[in-house]
Amino acid sequence: MRVLVAFSWLSMDLTGQTLLDKYVIAKQLGAGGMGTVWLGRHRGTGRNVAIKVLDDAMLKHPDVVQRFGREARAASAIQHPGIVEVLDLDQTPDGHPFLVMEFLEGEPLSSRIEKKGRLSENETIEIMRQLLEALDAAHAHGVVHRDLKPDNIFLVPRGGTGETVKILDFGISHKADEVVTKLTVQGTVLGTPHYMAPEQAMGKADVDGRADVYAAGIVFYECMVGDVPFDADNYNALL
Repeated sequence: MRVLVAFSWLSMDLTGQTLLDKYVIAKQLGAGGMGTVWLGRHRGTGRNVAIKVLDDAMLKHPDVVQRFGREARAASAIQHPGIVEVLDLDQTPDGHPFLVMEFLEGEPLSSRIEKKGRLSENETIEIMRQLLEALDAAHAHGVVHRDLKPDNIFLVPRGGTGETVKILDFGISHKADEVVTKLTVQGTVLGTPHYMAPEQAMGKADVDGRADVYAAGIVFYECMVGDVPFDADNYNALL
């Protein structure tokens, strides 16, 4: 029987900790499938940032650790206003990878749909216009998101002049020219079932930008109707 005799760096409250001698952690913002997100502040400029730290359980899976780093590199390479900006990538003192991103104030598209039920035609058109422009920029860099959904689409107010649509979480993205890699093994399904293109749901390794376009179509439908077009009681029935 293995006994845990010490807390890991990530097991404790990170409030007040400083990363890279410049990012002071203020509080926890939330947790996702791969890590915990913290609000940080740059010691020099005072700029707020979001810091995603990979969770303890994920460190046991080298492919996940590699994919986490790919999220940062994929997003930073695109450099588009519709893609969340990545500022830094490093490790905590005990080896937990983390990435520092721009801090966004606003709400995910999923919350907007939940509150309104369905969006207006004009609102939907503007959201989709920006979303598709950002996807086009990602695909131009050879990056496929593979998990596009309302939770990963963030709406940032622009101070009375509309809002900016931002795509988040490139955690399972891949380069379109990397057909089969150690991170993408044929038969492994990555993504969210309701938004998966058929080839993605089948676990094919050569998923390309068309899967993102399919997911965007599901998002468009959900904005207009207030619900996804396909649903089921369980994962297998849905697929």
